[in-house]
Amino acid sequence: MAKSKQPTPPSTHQLRQYVAGKLTPRDQHEVEKEALQNQQVDDTLEGLQAMKNAGMDESAALLDVRRRLQQRIAPKRRRLVPYYYASAAAVVMAVGLGWWLVQRQDLPESTAKTSAERVLPSAPVPESAPISAEKQPTLAAKPSTKIPTQRLVQEQVAAAPPTQEMLEAAPAESSAVSIVEEKKADEVAAVPAQELAARPAQAKSRVASAPAAALPVDTFTLRGKILDAETREALAGSIIAVMGRNRGTSSANDGTFFLRGVRPNDNLSIGAIGFVPVQITVKDSLLAPVLLQAEQNALSEVVVTGNGKRSQKPRSIQNQKAYSDYLRQSVQAFLEKNPQGPRGRVVVEFTVNELGELSDFENKNGANNQLFEEAVRILKQGEKWTPTYKKGKPQSERKRQVFQF
Repeated sequence: MAKSKQPTPPSTHQLRQYVAGKLTPRDQHEVEKEALQNQQVDDTLEGLQAMKNAGMDESAALLDVRRRLQQRIAPKRRRLVPYYYASAAAVVMAVGLGWWLVQRQDLPESTAKTSAERVLPSAPVPESAPISAEKQPTLAAKPSTKIPTQRLVQEQVAAAPPTQEMLEAAPAESSAVSIVEEKKADEVAAVPAQELAARPAQAKSRVASAPAAALPVDTFTLRGKILDAETREALAGSIIAVMGRNRGTSSANDGTFFLRGVRPNDNLSIGAIGFVPVQITVKDSLLAPVLLQAEQNALSEVVVTGNGKRSQKPRSIQNQKAYSDYLRQSVQAFLEKNPQGPRGRVVVEFTVNELGELSDFENKNGANNQLFEEAVRILKQGEKWTPTYKKGKPQSERKRQVFQF
């Protein structure tokens, strides 16, 4: 039996000739017959016919198909920064920023102040505030005949620790001394710009020596806070003085203070009206909170107001000794009557109104309720108080009394 002969599919060249109409009728019949039996041949003929109708170049179309195919199957490449490079950069930036912040916080204020003062004379003088060479004398022309004598007297007075009278009269004076010293330092550092232009060599020497004469290099600004040792409340108007030198200041309403020109190992005397003064040796520019103990017999107090006039705080009509004896005897009687009762310290704060009456009692240190009630009873049964007088008129004011049971 003879083997069946399988038909040979037409070549691409024959298909192109078929589309171009160059084949014989027999060959055309063979191609059409193969196209009916082979789907690939039929698709090829359809594509060649479409390209002929569109007038497209076969080679150009083939190149375009190949290019798009290569773009679709080609692997995509992305340029990525390795994660360890990015991590190292982030760490370096964080460490650098932290070091800069630490250096900025640790920079001494005196160094920044000295640098600012040295640069100040070379800056141009603003037109809105011209400096007059006649009205503002230079460093060499300032009279210095009265300064040594005045400084000697001030240093002798400041060498002794402040007493109760000094604490009462010192707030305004210490603030004034601090302001005068600051103004002197600013005047020494601020040399007139006109003289700098006229005498450059002399101005440079003055600018270099003036800051050192006003504030030595080893000085700094001391910061701290004064608190009541019993109630931990801020003490406004406390006196902070450098022993042996004419430098001092007073605490603000929140108990904080700032004192310029302090040197390491300086001895400070800190006190307040109605509290026991303390002495502290300075080590650095930041002082730990200072706790002052209240005096037991501080009943009548005199304060210095901002305008320098004295005002009398509320006090008992009895004299101080008699009222102290009354309080001591009352406390002793309570202890003898209650031998097994509670013991402790009671800080009572109350209001003395315009009529001298006591009200609004407050337990400031959170003492035992029985002791607090006994302290209030003692105050109420005592003599009537005289109110505070300001400008000849009675005023209500808060007062504090300490009991030791």
